[in-house]
Amino acid sequence: MFIDSHCHIDGEQFDADRDEVVQRARDAGVAAMLN
Repeated sequence: MFIDSHCHIDGEQFDADRDEVVQRARDAGVAAMLN
């Protein structure tokens, strides 16, 4: 289990594919993301 404690997933560079980025992280074993 991994926790990304500094991901900045709210940045506009993720606007187009945020859901895909989050899903890839989950698939890689990331259990939580803190912004």
